[in-house]
Amino acid sequence: MKKNNISELRPGSARAEPSRLEQPFPAKRYARRSKWQRAERTVRKLQYLVAILVAILVIGAFAVGTTVQPLRAKRDLLSRERLRLERDLVLSEERLALMTAERDELVTTRIPGLEALVFGETIDVERKYLRNVLFTLTVQQGHPAYEFRVVLANNELTDIIPNVAVLLFNELGIQLGSSRISLGTLVSDTGSFKLAPGDVRSYSGQVELSDSGEPAYYVLEID
Repeated sequence: MKKNNISELRPGSARAEPSRLEQPFPAKRYARRSKWQRAERTVRKLQYLVAILVAILVIGAFAVGTTVQPLRAKRDLLSRERLRLERDLVLSEERLALMTAERDELVTTRIPGLEALVFGETIDVERKYLRNVLFTLTVQQGHPAYEFRVVLANNELTDIIPNVAVLLFNELGIQLGSSRISLGTLVSDTGSFKLAPGDVRSYSGQVELSDSGEPAYYVLEID
């Protein structure tokens, strides 16, 4: 009977070491390496995403900057232009007021008794028998009509036959028209044109303009 080459283990004898092929597979070490690689790939992906996000923000900031800068410059230019126009407007208004005052002075100096024309306001005169005058602007057949009413008072001891002329002028002092209150031209509110001592009467009329234009001044001639 042949003996078995593999010796039997006896109680108390040492166990033989297994060969290299029979050693257990290092699974834990490879598992750790795989986890580290996955973590590394995840970090790289996050880095790529962060880099892309930063690039987008930089490009967006540059685009916004290139858009806002011209708008800001245009806004500043418009602001300076507005201030310049406001200054020019103030200067123009001052020049216009000065020129108007100079023109009025020249016109009133050249034409004695010239006064500014005001509508709807009773103007006190107190010259001879003329007490006041009222001008009214109306519309007749689509055209402006310049009417007036004068109040006359006779403080003398004898009768007075009124003779009053109303003349209208434009802003340059050019006469546009006139109307005269005299015997046979107008009838008073009492039906008589003569003023007896102590009488106070009103007379109305209309100035027909012989030239186109807008009246700005008036003159009252009293005989």
